[in-house]
Amino acid sequence: MDEPQNHTEQPPSELATRLELGVLHWLAAAEAPDRFAPETLRAALGVELSPLGESPGLYWHGDALTPAWRYGLLLDRSRPAPRLELDFRPSAGNDPSMREIAAIDLEAASSRLLEAGFQRDTVRAEHGRVDHHRFRRDALTVEIYARGESAANPERQCIRLLVAR
Repeated sequence: MDEPQNHTEQPPSELATRLELGVLHWLAAAEAPDRFAPETLRAALGVELSPLGESPGLYWHGDALTPAWRYGLLLDRSRPAPRLELDFRPSAGNDPSMREIAAIDLEAASSRLLEAGFQRDTVRAEHGRVDHHRFRRDALTVEIYARGESAANPERQCIRLLVAR
């Protein structure tokens, strides 16, 4: 079986950066989740979201960034409160470094959201462990789930999953 390829003709870090910055810019201008639509995402990100299976209101776009990393963009309009997810996940289930794909880290994303008027708080899990970072503005909530860039650089927190609702 062939290795998954990045079909976008962009280096992995440029594509990941374009997606992250595009979503952050789009969210900065967003008023409420009920305005989330495949057409506005296509205009903001330059990617086509396709209907996902037979489920009305579900749209998806994803591909390989590198042999070790994939991304997915999911828009779920099937619920009363629409939801957008930008997900970076390992292709092979291992724990590869995010250095090659993570030009935008948690602090850079946080700065952009704070500049757009969002308020930040940290959601903690058992034993005080950070679960995710939540940003709120009016009717819009953004959650960022981060992980260390690599075993060698766990201090630099990279975006693993961004959820907006």
